[in-house]
Amino acid sequence: APADQYRLSLHGILYCLDVLDLSDKQIDIMATKYSEILPMVFGKWDYLKGIIGKGVYRLKILAGGLFMDNIQISSITKFPIYELMTYLNVKYQNNFEQINEEDLANQISYWFYTTLLVPSKLGRTKQRSSFEVRQWKKILSSDIDLKRWYYRFVNDAIKFYTNRFKSIKKLESI
Repeated sequence: APADQYRLSLHGILYCLDVLDLSDKQIDIMATKYSEILPMVFGKWDYLKGIIGKGVYRLKILAGGLFMDNIQISSITKFPIYELMTYLNVKYQNNFEQINEEDLANQISYWFYTTLLVPSKLGRTKQRSSFEVRQWKKILSSDIDLKRWYYRFVNDAIKFYTNRFKSIKKLESI
């Protein structure tokens, strides 16, 4: 019967990651069961774990909303994390009340890959930061589909900011 099948929505997955204090093993099981629902993260879970190890579990921090509106990100790293996160908020702002599952999966996945550029231990040396950047580059360079998908998002952000800067530049002529 249809009622015998149940699955969490993406909102439910985020809620569980944020509130339930799941173990790494429980998150691994969740990743396996929901790989089709969150394909760019859970669908690549073993691949990601092979490169960044326990770094995959930073998804719990993301689920808690830590990086969502945190302007301090701009001072943590030289990478345009703040700009990309802000663009994500703008891109999906019209879907705040209601968002289809594919768009939400993309939003979560973009957040995940973007925040991998934030040093896992704040206040660490530049050496640690460059290690994480090398891992991030390896993730994208070893999976061409993932790289294309992520850089489509980056290119959309570049177009967005280019248009915004043109609008700002128009102020000079007023």
